[in-house]
Amino acid sequence: MGQKATENLVTNNIVRDNQAHGIYLYSDAEENTSEENQISGNGRFDIYLKSAGNWITMGNEVFGNAIGVYARAENLPRDAREQNRIYDNREADVKVGG
Repeated sequence: MGQKATENLVTNNIVRDNQAHGIYLYSDAEENTSEENQISGNGRFDIYLKSAGNWITMGNEVFGNAIGVYARAENLPRDAREQNRIYDNREADVKVGG
C-alpha cells in the first residue's frame, strides 16, 4: 500500500512467490487492516511494515520466506505475534527495527 494509504482492507487473499515482498505497507499509511490471508514464498519479507501506523493484522498465515514479518518501525501492531500464524521462515519469523 502506498504512502499515506488509509482505511484499506486486505482480506482472504493468497499472496505468494513475489520477487520481493508479499504485503508492503509504506510510510505514513494509517488505519489499514490485513486479515485471513495466506502469505508465503516471497523473496524477502511476507509482510513489510515501514511504519506501524495503526496497522491491524490478524488471522494471517505467514510462512516460507526469509523473514515473515519485518517491522521497520520500533513497534509491531498490537498482538501481531499472537493474532497470526507465523512460522517456518528462514532468518526470522518476526524482526523489529532497523
